[in-house]
Amino acid sequence: YSSGVLIFAIYNKGNAPLQSNHEWSTYKRNLQEMKYNTPKISTVDAALRDPVRLLLSFRPEDRPDEHEFLKIEYFNDVGVKTLNYLDSLFQWDNLQKSQFYKGLPQIMEKLPHRICLKRILPCLVKDCVNPVMIPFVLPNIFYVCENCTKDEFVNHILPCLKPIMKVHEPVQVPFIFLQKMELLLKLAPLEDLKSDILPMLYKTLELDSKPVQETCLSVIPSLATLVEGPSMKNALLPRIKRLCLSTSDLSVRVKCLVCIGKLIEYLDRWLVLDDIIPFLPQIPSKDPAVIMGILGVYRIILSHKKMYITKETMALSILPFLIPMCIENTLTLNQFNVLISIVKEMINSVETEHRAKLQQLNEQHRSISNSLTLENGTTTKSNGLTNEFQFESYVEKPSMQISGSNEITNNLSFNYEKSKYNYNLYLILLIILPIFFNLLLITPFKSVSY
Repeated sequence: YSSGVLIFAIYNKGNAPLQSNHEWSTYKRNLQEMKYNTPKISTVDAALRDPVRLLLSFRPEDRPDEHEFLKIEYFNDVGVKTLNYLDSLFQWDNLQKSQFYKGLPQIMEKLPHRICLKRILPCLVKDCVNPVMIPFVLPNIFYVCENCTKDEFVNHILPCLKPIMKVHEPVQVPFIFLQKMELLLKLAPLEDLKSDILPMLYKTLELDSKPVQETCLSVIPSLATLVEGPSMKNALLPRIKRLCLSTSDLSVRVKCLVCIGKLIEYLDRWLVLDDIIPFLPQIPSKDPAVIMGILGVYRIILSHKKMYITKETMALSILPFLIPMCIENTLTLNQFNVLISIVKEMINSVETEHRAKLQQLNEQHRSISNSLTLENGTTTKSNGLTNEFQFESYVEKPSMQISGSNEITNNLSFNYEKSKYNYNLYLILLIILPIFFNLLLITPFKSVSY
């Protein structure tokens, strides 16, 4: 009878079938009515109405015992059986558990979210102590997450997921996290994304599993806004570059280049110049897919507003790397056209920029030369002598000068004749003096011989 009262109260907001209001007379009257009329149980679930009507019978012999009650059709429901199975889960082996967990999402679809969160989730978390079972348990935990609010996720699920994020073997564990990354980004707080999910991504890039690496590379751009500058330079980019250089799988290498191309807009100019541009020529592959990936990165860099690439970088670093690729026979015609168009674009950019630079330098030299000419002319005129007069002092010119210049010309001629006389005197002394000294030296010896 008490079980029937409990079930009735559950479906009637806590009200008992007999309302006596603590009055003895009312209670006696309700008991008399109970002999002939059962309480109204229309609010009870249809599958439970007949069993509850029997449980609330006035005569004890009409009520089923607990064993008979558990055999009713209602308790053969899949959801109810599932809850019973969860209670005895630790008695099963791993194979039985894995089969049960594979079918659990279809069962949870029929259960209320509150049951999944409060009743099923704790049982799932307990089985995560066994790393072998985590790949089977984790999809069910994420199924519960899909119907959670942010508060429910932070309070009930995220504390359980944090230890699992540090598990990297088997590789299915990080792979499931990567597949559910969009859900995590929607529910997890920003500080937890930075402190727990980003380190998991960094570690996942180092795992030797092609599907995991490709999925991780496709997920990283969606998290780029969360990665701070030092982490981008010292943690994320070095791992992507190392994977691109070391992998022997073509698709992984292309995925690395695609990932780098999507990260360009989140990088500063100096990081691109110092890390990305010197890295691309190091890629040990001339496969057409890799070449197209490299060209895609260059195209993004050249077209981005904040990534100003100087002519020196293009002429000394990029073009010497791209031009030899133009003669690769493995390229298709369309691929060759893409390559040659980028090369021509860079050459035109170098030509335009350098021509403008040379024109600027030429104008500067011309202005400097003109200013020096003007300064020399001013200085000469201030001294009363021009270049023309200096030249005329050495070259005979017809006497077609104004009277003021005759005096200057006569002075110049006198100075020239004087300097010419001094020069001739100097030459004579140079010739005569050695002869004179020789005579002085020879004369004493001759006198001794006589």
